[in-house]
Amino acid sequence: MTITKPDTATGAKPVEVNAWVIVNSMVTSWILNVIDPKLHASVAYTDSAQSIWENIQKRYTVLNVPKIHQLKAEIASCKQGALSVVEFFSKLMGLWNELDSYVECPICKCDVAKKYVKLAENDRVHQFLMGLDDDLYSNVRSQILALDLLPSLDKIFSMVQQEENHKRVMREREHKTEAPAFAVIHSSRGAERVSCKHCGKIGHDEVNCYDLRVGRVSGELEYKRRSQRQGSRKRGPRLRTAERRTRTSKLAAQRTGTHCASIRMMQQQGSFGRISGSPVQNN
Repeated sequence: MTITKPDTATGAKPVEVNAWVIVNSMVTSWILNVIDPKLHASVAYTDSAQSIWENIQKRYTVLNVPKIHQLKAEIASCKQGALSVVEFFSKLMGLWNELDSYVECPICKCDVAKKYVKLAENDRVHQFLMGLDDDLYSNVRSQILALDLLPSLDKIFSMVQQEENHKRVMREREHKTEAPAFAVIHSSRGAERVSCKHCGKIGHDEVNCYDLRVGRVSGELEYKRRSQRQGSRKRGPRLRTAERRTRTSKLAAQRTGTHCASIRMMQQQGSFGRISGSPVQNN
């Protein structure tokens, strides 16, 4: 705050004094919330926000040469690596802004100041181009460096970002065309690697195994044959019993016929007499 506190003894109005107190309290609270809590004890009893600011400024506005050297070394060794163009550019901008906070440039209103600003921007352009990935952005970097006048840093960032988007689209297109072919190759390789646990051969599983299928068919045939044999065995005793009955009846018929024939022959020869009341007479 650059406005001193109004004094009623010099003719200031009480309204102006109250307004100054309100604004001073607000700015003081801002400063206390920003600084390290360890510093609160050293500035807690100051009269105004201006006194707090001047006290802190005297303590910490000292030129820090090691910090400047560290920042310049980080800027010189900053590379894109696995970062995107936006992330890499934001990282460089953070380092440049932090370095500007430690190095104060003299204020000048002549034409030399504009040239100095242009030279400083060209240095940042070269640093940005040197930090890009050589494999991805060497072509666009060569095109930019081939120009007679270097564009602004923002324009170069836009050109490199367009190149990044173009390469991303091309990679996605190549990935889409390669995905079906890779799937076919992977499926064929997976089929070749399938092995049967029954026979140990490669190229089929147990469901499609020839040995198991042939064995299954032969087993079914063997089961049918056994069923037929068991059926014939069950029908065998019945057939044998019928045959015995037929043979017995035939034998009985043959015996009966033989007996009757012998009786007829004996009757013809007169071997038997007639049964009557008189004794039997011989011929």
